[in-house]
Amino acid sequence: MNNINHTYITLTSNSPFGPFTINSINVEMQYYGHYGDFYGFKDDNNKAYIVYNINGTIAVDELDDTYLLSTKKGTNIFPNLKNESTWQEAPLMFKRNGLYYVLTGNMCCVCKEGSDNNVWMSHSVIGNYSYIGNIGK
Repeated sequence: MNNINHTYITLTSNSPFGPFTINSINVEMQYYGHYGDFYGFKDDNNKAYIVYNINGTIAVDELDDTYLLSTKKGTNIFPNLKNESTWQEAPLMFKRNGLYYVLTGNMCCVCKEGSDNNVWMSHSVIGNYSYIGNIGK
C-alpha cells in the first residue's frame, strides 16, 4: 500500500516464499483515502474481490480477470460509519450457504480489553450488508 498516492502495488510469485515480481504500481481503487487491511476473496464464479479498510469504514472492489487491478466496481459496504467509535478494521470475507459474510473489528488496534468480531451478512458480495452480531466478546 502507498498512503502517499492512495494506491497499492501488486506482486506475483510461483511460490509463497518468493521471489516476487512487481506487476502493477499505483493501482487505483474505487474509493480515495487511507487504505489498509486488505483481504482477497474469490467467489464461486471465479470473480475476485479485495475487501479493505478505507478511512475507518470497509469497502469491496471487484478485481479484473488477472486479479491484479481493481475494476473500480464495488461499494463502500458501511458508508454511514462516520463516528470513530463505530469505525471498523481488519475485514475478512467468506461465503457460506450462498450468503456473504464480512467479519470486522472495531478500530482499536491495541485496546486493553481485547478485540471484538462483528459479523455482517448479505445476499450479494457487494451488499447491502446487515449487522448480525458480535461473536468476539
